[in-house]
Amino acid sequence: MTGDDLYPYWASVHEEYVDFLLAVSSEELSRRVAGAGASIQTLVVRSAVEERFLTGSVILRNPLDPINVGDYADAPSLIELLKATRHQTERALAPLTPAGLRSVRTLPANPAVNQHEANVTINWIVWKIMQIEIEAYSMVKLRWKDLGH
Repeated sequence: MTGDDLYPYWASVHEEYVDFLLAVSSEELSRRVAGAGASIQTLVVRSAVEERFLTGSVILRNPLDPINVGDYADAPSLIELLKATRHQTERALAPLTPAGLRSVRTLPANPAVNQHEANVTINWIVWKIMQIEIEAYSMVKLRWKDLGH
């Protein structure tokens, strides 16, 4: 199974997100706007960390290497992170059948956001990953506008 089997526009949204990052300078990636929250760099890395956690730790049940935001200071490194993350997601989806999407995984508790441990289907996790990417891309575009574009 692929992401496009579940949502036919997923790959095109991902490519649009990657292409957009090419237009952002290294200085703009790390710049924060007063009152606007995280930088574009931080938004991109956070979304990749969330996707990697859901596919790597939850679906594949593999330990993850930590990611340091500072290691991704320019568009090419952020794009490589996004592509590597998507590759991991596609690897996690590849062996699944429609019935496999109904398999259940346990999301660990996260007291920082008042989230209790919960059992969810892989299908739910995949839709959550899509939501994370689309929301991150939207926030990146908004932050870019905050920078005066």
